[in-house]
Amino acid sequence: MRTSTLSNPRRIAVAAVAAAAVALACTLAPPAPPAAHAAHVNLISDSIVDDEALTFTSGTYGVYPNGVSFQQDGLATFGDHQYATYYDADRQVCVARRELPSGSWERACFSDYEVTGTDTHDDPVLGISPVDGTIHLAFHHHVDALHYRVSVAGVATDPASHPWSTSLFSSVRSQLVTGVTESSVTYPRFITSSEGKLIFIRRQSGSGNGDSLLYQYDGTTHTWAKRGIFIAKSGTYPGGDGNRNAYLDYPQYDDDGRLHLTWMWRETADSGSNHDLNYAYSDDDGLTWRDGSGALAGTTGSSPISIATTGVRVTAIGMNRGLLNQESSYVDGDGVVHVLTQHMPASLPTPATGADALAARVYHHYWRDTSGVWHVSELDITGSRPKIVVDAEGDAYAVYRSGTELRIARGTVSSGYSDWQAIATLPGSYGGEPLVDWYRWRSSGVLSVYLQEAQPSAGAPSALHVFDIELRSGAPITPPLGEWGFDEPTGTTAVASSPAGLDGALLGGATRVAGVRGTAVQLDGVDDYVEIPDSATLEGMAQLTLSVWTRLDAMPAQSCVPVGKDSGTSAQASYRLAVNASGVVTFAVKTASSGWYSAGTTAKGGSLGVGTWHHLVGTYDGSTVRLYVDGSLVGTGTAPISGAIATGTSPLRVGYPSAANVDPMAGAVDDVEIFDRALTAAEVARFSTL
Repeated sequence: MRTSTLSNPRRIAVAAVAAAAVALACTLAPPAPPAAHAAHVNLISDSIVDDEALTFTSGTYGVYPNGVSFQQDGLATFGDHQYATYYDADRQVCVARRELPSGSWERACFSDYEVTGTDTHDDPVLGISPVDGTIHLAFHHHVDALHYRVSVAGVATDPASHPWSTSLFSSVRSQLVTGVTESSVTYPRFITSSEGKLIFIRRQSGSGNGDSLLYQYDGTTHTWAKRGIFIAKSGTYPGGDGNRNAYLDYPQYDDDGRLHLTWMWRETADSGSNHDLNYAYSDDDGLTWRDGSGALAGTTGSSPISIATTGVRVTAIGMNRGLLNQESSYVDGDGVVHVLTQHMPASLPTPATGADALAARVYHHYWRDTSGVWHVSELDITGSRPKIVVDAEGDAYAVYRSGTELRIARGTVSSGYSDWQAIATLPGSYGGEPLVDWYRWRSSGVLSVYLQEAQPSAGAPSALHVFDIELRSGAPITPPLGEWGFDEPTGTTAVASSPAGLDGALLGGATRVAGVRGTAVQLDGVDDYVEIPDSATLEGMAQLTLSVWTRLDAMPAQSCVPVGKDSGTSAQASYRLAVNASGVVTFAVKTASSGWYSAGTTAKGGSLGVGTWHHLVGTYDGSTVRLYVDGSLVGTGTAPISGAIATGTSPLRVGYPSAANVDPMAGAVDDVEIFDRALTAAEVARFSTL
């Protein structure tokens, strides 16, 4: 691993750091036990958008037209639905949606337009306007006339009122602005801001000879405005021919509405002419641009950014250095700009051929800190064009295909991103390049990855997947004493995937349904429940955390207990999480010094409804009980208590009517976990992130 600070954007002074070994810390495969280290990676679900997505027998730039690095966006979340666009085996443009977190995909495929040719850069993209709820599609472009569709208003903002079908969308259009036909369209992209803005950018014409244009959508009038060129092709550069194009990474808004842009230049159609990393930002949705120092760098439509613009270059990367175009960038919650790209290490001489340069390239992580200084780490990792995301703690993750496998690597902010290493592999055979749902990651911390299976034979269709992955970073979360994920495919045994090793039994006809991670246990509200045998492992601890995911399908007449170690008499009680008829949650403990439901032993709060998954966590730190719902503290014990958790003979049960004022639970329960310490508020917040 090599890291440096780019104090002079024209030179990189690289300081050597000890090489970090690439180790696979875990493998993604449900069910997965919780990791006992700072990087927790868990495959929540694997959904198939379409069993038969298009591949080519042989194609330009590959054989997978679904899943290309610059496909912004092929996958995006808005509200409680996720949307995907792709080409199916019949060469139709398709757009699909599903209700999160685990709904089935609904597909709408347009039979009035056939995707011709075998160019994998003709990929489809989508954008969503938060103002009017329209969904926008652009597809089948590589120096072609515009192909564009738009939905009726309200489809995204009120999906329940719009049954999914192609009739929601317009016919194919070649105009965004009425009367202005768009030609020579290449690499279209839609970008949505947290403030509800939607912009469209695209290249005019071909590789090494194209301007970049910007358009803005007005959701109140449902119209586009063409703002013009924001990066110009003109200007001179040694070894160039007077024209070029900008290859954008991933233009992205930050949480404050600032639009960030990174790119590299290409002088000719030859990828060996790629050079330099550049940066600019806009505070007015792309109308004006500023360089890293805040100086005006360009005005869209009148004086765009060009090769002659001073101040936008982050670092000089020469031609024939294996610099790959259209990679990945991300702006984290602190406004730090991250770029993950590939080129040759600075220590190697420029080779004689472009093929040698490409063979020698490795990932480089560039980031601009909050003071405006750029840094770089050289990774000991190679693979497909990657995607980069950053979590709330500042740790960065790379998502990429290595050979036929999907991999995830991590670099920690505490190390100055000098410790990048692979932490997880999804076994299987996949092709193309992974796409990430940036909007879902930002809103909920779930990493949704769009990736197509490798074709079973030349030209044969293959399944298009969306993998939902949980990443937890920061301080380690101690492994639980007991964990029951209910992810067994069949049978009536609930396997304990923790050191306690206490398998439970599904009783009364309890079944399995889709859960928040894998599958959950479904309870009918009559006689279904799960029972885990009594064990000294699950009681007598000085501190306690009880955690469960639950979804009510009907409110109880009195109360219900998603999970509890208690029975009909207080003498046998230890702890439980209960929900009353109004949806209020109670966490209760009994200790060696404090009686069941005595002063200070309960914490109440929250308001659960029907049909929604909620994360319930109760903690006892030896003096205070606390209740968290969906990561937020909602209740605290009214008085201090003491003593270890009481021992008894009651089993641990899920959904069981343990007393006369408790009803059988009607709903679903997932991921019951018990810890012998009180998780902190920060740990509960991370733990509650789907």
